[in-house]
Amino acid sequence: MEAAEAANTAAEAAAAEVRGGTDHATLQRHLAIVVAAGQHAAKATEAARAAEADARAAEERAAAAEQERDAVVARCTELEAMVETGRGLEAALKKAEAQLKMEMGAKSAALASRESALLDLKRLQLQLQQLQQQQQSDGSGPAAKRARGEKGAIPVAAPAPVAPVPPQPNGSVLVTTEITAGNGCATTLTTSGSCELDAED
Repeated sequence: MEAAEAANTAAEAAAAEVRGGTDHATLQRHLAIVVAAGQHAAKATEAARAAEADARAAEERAAAAEQERDAVVARCTELEAMVETGRGLEAALKKAEAQLKMEMGAKSAALASRESALLDLKRLQLQLQQLQQQQQSDGSGPAAKRARGEKGAIPVAAPAPVAPVPPQPNGSVLVTTEITAGNGCATTLTTSGSCELDAED
């Protein structure tokens, strides 16, 4: 801008001198000044245009940077949401893991109790087998005594007569049988069943 103003000033001065009758040498000098001022003005204009282009490029870069910043902010927000979701899933997983451990502990305890009961049953069966084998070997069992007709054998008595029992509401009938052994021990067995009677019965 300053170069353009200087060129205008020189041109106006040259025009005034021409109107005042200035000699040729002075006109040449003023003309050179005007040309130089015009060149400076042209360079200044180019520089201004270049600066304007740089400013537009800077504005575009700023706009791109702002868009990139917005994209980064959106991505950060998305990542934060994913982190929160991951925390929720982690909490749910820990809860499910604790529940699974508790159920496994209960199942392990039940399995241990079952195994203990099976071991007790096997031990009792083994003791019973050993006792039967011992009685068979020394002849002290009830069956051996009955076979030899020895005193102390426990004969099995015949079943007592069956007592009549009225029919049950569901159509079944209870039957009670009393079995008395030779040593005076009595055992009562009760069975139930149902039958269909036709007119002939």
